[in-house]
Amino acid sequence: HVSSMAMGLTAVPFAVLASLPRGFYRQSTIRWRSSVSVRCMASQRSRQRLRGVVFDMDGTLTEDAAIDFQLMRSRAKIPDDMDILEHVRSLPPDAQAEAEKVLHDVEMESRLNTRLNPRCKETLQQLAKLDLKLGILTRNTDAGIAWALRHFELEDCFPDNRFLISRTWSEGLPKPSGDGIRHIAEQMGVSTSEILMVGDWSDDILAGKDAGSRTCIVSLAKNKHVEADFRVANLIELVDIASDLIEPKAR
Repeated sequence: HVSSMAMGLTAVPFAVLASLPRGFYRQSTIRWRSSVSVRCMASQRSRQRLRGVVFDMDGTLTEDAAIDFQLMRSRAKIPDDMDILEHVRSLPPDAQAEAEKVLHDVEMESRLNTRLNPRCKETLQQLAKLDLKLGILTRNTDAGIAWALRHFELEDCFPDNRFLISRTWSEGLPKPSGDGIRHIAEQMGVSTSEILMVGDWSDDILAGKDAGSRTCIVSLAKNKHVEADFRVANLIELVDIASDLIEPKAR
């Protein structure tokens, strides 16, 4: 069953931000922007029909933990308390290139363990039949996206490369910022309020809220605390959600 979830995150007071860990200010700012945009756009969003769906990849389209992030941290010497991509981007150019290669190699090694989530392909095909545009916003590489789409025969579900954003995209901030969703929406020719962001972790949902999009969490033990507009146990439930968000005459 699909349940609606409450929305909204509390912003951190500006006076204490200076004493917080590195990277916290950016995420706090995004949370503040998200809570404001959610309040301002809630009524508008409720009147907008759904026109596009953007997916995270690892843990959403594919099964969780296919990529060994601890191995990634170990090989690239990334502290456990640091965000992987933020740490890599903070490195000098030569060290950054070396760390990026480590991340890419671990992702490629993980391919043998990667499987689609149950009924994933069927879900994507059904959403495409509803004339919805489908996109991907992931921390994977371009090569990782291309391999997954080819290996699982999903290329027909994502025919437009403009709707696919990997971590190498440099025109905006990565999740939890909504920059990637805003870019995909622009490429799709739709508003962000006509997008449903689907993911398995808080950064995915924060990105959706920051962009003013509807959000859906794929239910896992690790994300019980994450609040989104919708929560699904299986991707196929998205078909009913999408159908309800499309104007009857457009079905």
